Amino acid sequence: MAAVEDTLDCVYGTDAANWARLLFKTLQDALDVDTLEQAVAPIRDYVRKAYGAWDAEAQDDFEGQLQAFEFVLPDVLQKLRTMHGEEGFLTFPAEFAKTIHSYTFETPSIYKFCSKELFSPSRRLPGGKVSDGVRAAAVFYKFLMKACFALPKCMRFTGQVQRGVKHVFPSIADHDPTGQFPKDRMLFWFEPKSTSKKMAVMYKEHFCGHQGPRTIFTVALQGFAFDIKEFSAFGEQEDEVLVPALTAMKVTFSQKQCDPLCLHDPAGGYPDQVHVEQIVDHPFNIARIFEA
Repeated sequence: MAAVEDTLDCVYGTDAANWARLLFKTLQDALDVDTLEQAVAPIRDYVRKAYGAWDAEAQDDFEGQLQAFEFVLPDVLQKLRTMHGEEGFLTFPAEFAKTIHSYTFETPSIYKFCSKELFSPSRRLPGGKVSDGVRAAAVFYKFLMKACFALPKCMRFTGQVQRGVKHVFPSIADHDPTGQFPKDRMLFWFEPKSTSKKMAVMYKEHFCGHQGPRTIFTVALQGFAFDIKEFSAFGEQEDEVLVPALTAMKVTFSQKQCDPLCLHDPAGGYPDQVHVEQIVDHPFNIARIFEA
């Protein structure tokens, strides 16, 4: 086992491998819950206390969106059953469907609250522990992943997707995507990530937009991702595919195209390009938690 651990450090880098180990254990040990309310309560309570966010108005918005989805859910599941010829959709638990749906909300934005904790400089504590924010996020993430892995297998996606971010790597001051993402570099996406099958979606404002620092990741998925279009708040508009937490990838190509300081182009040029291929066979594949 020690040899495997040493290899992981060499392949992914010591810091990334250590965080992957700790996050895998945190997800594995996170509270097992049975409902969306139980899953969302820890992160909702945490952000209320820590940031004064998710107030009564946001909670009303959250509940209103869920009620609207519950109303159409039987039709959604029947549509999927007809499309795929899979009877399992008719017994897919409503709590799972609502959890996947809620993950895609922009207001209140569960995915942003959870992601913030996983990227926080104070996410790790001495003694191999994680912050209260990470532990709260882990409860929701675990139930979200449990819901996704419970979907009929026909919802697993193999193919190409994109994810756009308003950022250049490593930074605007040190803009070098090919240095940050050299060919064959191994890396993790630590938290679940929304991606799209539609390149045009990348130019929407909550992805890349059309100006400033921008990077588009093109991901070759190998069946370890979930087509959640019918459960997403954005539906056909974004054609969303959810990539699980702790997804490992290998860089196949990167190109510098962006002009983040607008030195040569007032709009900032084109987005930088980073192409990666999903790696399924690795020790922190969370399928080990849900498909044991």
